Amino acid sequence: MAVYGSNQYFFEPVSAVTTSPGTDLGTQRIDQGNEFVYVYNGGGADISTGRGCVLATGVSGYTVTVSSVSTVDVMFGVVKYNTLTTGAYGWLQKRGFGSVVMASADSAIVGGNLCAAGNGLFRQITSGASSPLPGVPVARALTEAASAASDVGAYIFCP
Repeated sequence: MAVYGSNQYFFEPVSAVTTSPGTDLGTQRIDQGNEFVYVYNGGGADISTGRGCVLATGVSGYTVTVSSVSTVDVMFGVVKYNTLTTGAYGWLQKRGFGSVVMASADSAIVGGNLCAAGNGLFRQITSGASSPLPGVPVARALTEAASAASDVGAYIFCP
């Protein structure tokens, strides 16, 4: 994303979730050092804070849905501030510091790469002879999560 030297002005904060568009879909911006993109939740479920989403298939533009397939999906962005309700417009974090929610029965160690686990949740990518868990990394854990379904501080880097 290149918006360097640009004088963009926005009339709504990156925490805004609205039922009518406040700017053009796909608009990108930097806020407090984090990169965001403006999207529409055209899926069948709300996307809660700390959960990721993917581009919806069969539609055009920047329409997203909560991910439902593990290890196959590549997260398009993460909801940073307020739940992105179904049929609403809002900002997704693409890059920067935030937090993500780990899937049930998954933990994270500091420095571990995280990927989609399904339903907008994350899991740590592991390797080993007995049970390698592949995935496309989209975040790196900055804090530990010893229990399932807990928030993890992360550096997010969605493509």
